[in-house]
Amino acid sequence: MCPLYGLAEATVLISGGGSGAGPVIRTVSREGFQRHQVAAPAGHDDAHRVVGCGRNIIGQRIAIVDPETRRRLAADHIGEVWVGGPHICKGYWGNPATTRSTFHARIEGEDEFWLRTGDLGFMDEAGELFITGRIKDVIIVRGINYYPQDIENTVYDSHPALRRYCGAVFSVLTENTEEKVVLVQEVERVHRRDLEIDEIIGCIREAVVNEHEIALDSILLIRPGSIPKTTSGKIQRNLARRMWLQNSFKAVDMLST
Repeated sequence: MCPLYGLAEATVLISGGGSGAGPVIRTVSREGFQRHQVAAPAGHDDAHRVVGCGRNIIGQRIAIVDPETRRRLAADHIGEVWVGGPHICKGYWGNPATTRSTFHARIEGEDEFWLRTGDLGFMDEAGELFITGRIKDVIIVRGINYYPQDIENTVYDSHPALRRYCGAVFSVLTENTEEKVVLVQEVERVHRRDLEIDEIIGCIREAVVNEHEIALDSILLIRPGSIPKTTSGKIQRNLARRMWLQNSFKAVDMLST
């Protein structure tokens, strides 16, 4: 087993670790991480572990780029992962607009075309690539960046009645254009008949506040199999957001037993 990173648009593989070498794990500052900075932790409570996804492959270009300014970033700076090389596909079938924005990106001051992956990450001085999340999924509250998968993992550990890898954290804008943080979470099938809704929600709120210092504005517990996922099992947070806004989810406390 070894860590890898890739996507279909790059013929699956972008970076990989050496066979049998084990993952590269770094401990960074949680506070810095939330501001898209990579630095040493100030103490135990500030420690956050990140796992490397290997190094560049032969014949390929990888750059970490500021997605707003499109300027190349130095090592240990979090930005969007851009990739170039002969293995990058030409575009999306029948979708020229998205093809141009995704496959024809240029770094400020450079001429070569790049593929914008939509993933956030950084490379260290040794060339190890670390993936930190998806641009579209990042939640920004009071100027601080939160990665939904980190909050979701905290939720899974907060109570045994919650299904692992079956929850989605996302943000929605209020009428005052403020970010509201929402959790939609499946419950375990074996616990559906003896759920203490208030107790579970209390455990979730306490765990998230203690671990991330952020309050969840809305928590919805739903039946097993309700969270939308891709065919490869990834949580579809954007679709979950739309379903929540359309009241498409059915809360478990409304189900008959």
